[in-house]
Amino acid sequence: MIDLFGLSDTEAQKQFPAIMQHVRDTVKPERDQNNRATYRDNWWVFGEPRRDLRPALEGLRRYIATTRTAKHRIFSFVDAAVIAESKLVIFAADDASILTILTSKHHEKWSLAAGGWLGAGNDPTYNHSDCLNKFPFPECTSTQVQRLIELGERLDAHRKARQAGHPKLSLTQMYNVLERLREIETSGTGEVLEAHEREIYDQGQIGLLKDLHDQIDAATAEAYGWPIDLSDEEILERLVALNRERHLEEIGGNVRWLRPEYQNPSGEAAAARTGELSVDQGQVAAGKHPWPKDLPQQMAMVRSILVDLGTASVEEVRSQFKRGQTKTIRERLDTLTALGQAERVDKDRYAA
Repeated sequence: MIDLFGLSDTEAQKQFPAIMQHVRDTVKPERDQNNRATYRDNWWVFGEPRRDLRPALEGLRRYIATTRTAKHRIFSFVDAAVIAESKLVIFAADDASILTILTSKHHEKWSLAAGGWLGAGNDPTYNHSDCLNKFPFPECTSTQVQRLIELGERLDAHRKARQAGHPKLSLTQMYNVLERLREIETSGTGEVLEAHEREIYDQGQIGLLKDLHDQIDAATAEAYGWPIDLSDEEILERLVALNRERHLEEIGGNVRWLRPEYQNPSGEAAAARTGELSVDQGQVAAGKHPWPKDLPQQMAMVRSILVDLGTASVEEVRSQFKRGQTKTIRERLDTLTALGQAERVDKDRYAA
């Protein structure tokens, strides 16, 4: 991976002449034919270098990642030296308590309801504007945070150790068997794992993996102050209600930052604001946004969706809303482009 982000072509040539010659010979001819000016002019750097993400990752030794579309919603720590590509959703945090909460069944149920579905297998997709930005994290005591940290570290270490010992063992295989194990236990039919499943069970120590997930669900429920045996519907109802509470708090200027040292280093309270744009139960189930009434909220929501998609056509942005006219969406995208918050790729496509 050649990553020259942050360097001008002159700086890159002075510091890494051999690399720049390679990029000039192998990348520049193709970029010269690109219709997008920024691709042509900045041919030595990635086309989409994610200028907002890189500062957020600065100083972190690792970050949390999940595959955007996957059968199982798995969150893992990734070494900060690894550059993620577009099929990963990145969380600029190295706090294991956050990993634990994201891994819990509470967040899983929310993300399944708020996200979409894609591909031949109709696998769930993780849309961070709905699955993460609107998810209400619990307010934890210091003791609870330490417990969540312990479980997150143990989970990540367990999976990495099993894969290191068995290089052909994938996380998908491990979670397929975990899901099968839960099905067998729930059915009470006395079924047993098949031979190939048993091999994965032994290699991945799936019994221990299941115990860890059970402990994570219990610790997360305790952090919320909720019973451990809530149904999926009850979990969603409580999360939606908590989302509304947090929304009202934020209107009043009280924002619960996940990384206050980065998101709000000055410690200043957010300004109170007017207007309302919250998640309702129907919206969570449908996975689409209501069209905001106010222009500033329309601009903010269109921008958020465009950032999440990376690049999108007017129709692709419009499809993310329950209602919203194509003409109006185009006008908002054109305004964002004029403000320098978006860029037109071609006649009908825009990029964040």
